[in-house]
Amino acid sequence: AASRRRGIELSLKGRFRDVVDGFVNFTFTEATFETEVLLSSGLVRKGARFPLVPRFRFSSGLNFHPLKGLTISLMGLHVSDQVLLNDEPNTQQPLPDYFLLNSQISYQWAGFRAFLAGYNLLDRKYETFGVLGGFPLQPFLVPAPTLQFFGGVSYTF
Repeated sequence: AASRRRGIELSLKGRFRDVVDGFVNFTFTEATFETEVLLSSGLVRKGARFPLVPRFRFSSGLNFHPLKGLTISLMGLHVSDQVLLNDEPNTQQPLPDYFLLNSQISYQWAGFRAFLAGYNLLDRKYETFGVLGGFPLQPFLVPAPTLQFFGGVSYTF
C-alpha cells in the first residue's frame, strides 16, 4: 500500500535582554494511506490516517531570569487526537487531544545546579498510547502520568 507523510514544522525563539526568553513550536503532519488496501484490521480507504501520528503539535515556553543564576520556566504542550494502533481503517474513536502545563524553577551557581519541576500542573487525565486488540476487538488505552513533581541537585566539573 502506498502511503504519504508530509508536513511542516515552524519554530520561533526570542530573547529580551537577559531577563526573559521563550519559544514557540508548531508541527503539522499529514500521514495517510494513498491507496486502498485490505489489512488484518480491515479495509483501509485512501486518505485514512496513520495510527499514533497527531496532525498537530503546538508547544510554547517562557523562561524568566529575575536574578543571576535563577530561572523560572513555564511550558505548554498541545497534541491533537491520534488514531489507535491497529485501527488503520480509522473506525474507532481516536485518542483525544490533550494539553499539558509544566513548570520548573532552577538555580545555578559555581558548577552546582538545583531544580524543582512540576509536570501536568493541571492534573489532566489523558492517554498518549492506545491500541486496538483482543477478542472481541476493543481499545486498550495507556494512561499518562498525572501531576508530578521532581527535584534534584547536580554538580558539573
